[in-house]
Amino acid sequence: FHTLGLDIIKREFAALGMKSNFSLFDDTDQVALLKELTEGLIEDDKLILQQLISTISNWKNDLMTPAQAAASAKGERDRIFAHCYGLYDAHMKACNVLDFDDL
Repeated sequence: FHTLGLDIIKREFAALGMKSNFSLFDDTDQVALLKELTEGLIEDDKLILQQLISTISNWKNDLMTPAQAAASAKGERDRIFAHCYGLYDAHMKACNVLDFDDL
């Protein structure tokens, strides 16, 4: 499934607002970036970071933008996670990077 998604993105990168030299982050890259972006926003705790990654993955798979995630936030944790999702999404776009949930 991921291979098919990657093949489509390689052909249609411009329609997606990407440049042809985009990169693909694996799980290790994603964890490292989110750890860096969330410093001072969430506790330096592996469990919370994994919850954030899972939540972002769910939002992406539900085709929710960071703004939609923020609008649907039901509590403080959801608001913080939505903010972190926005930071993550902006960084990924600025650096021309995708993760597996984008495929």
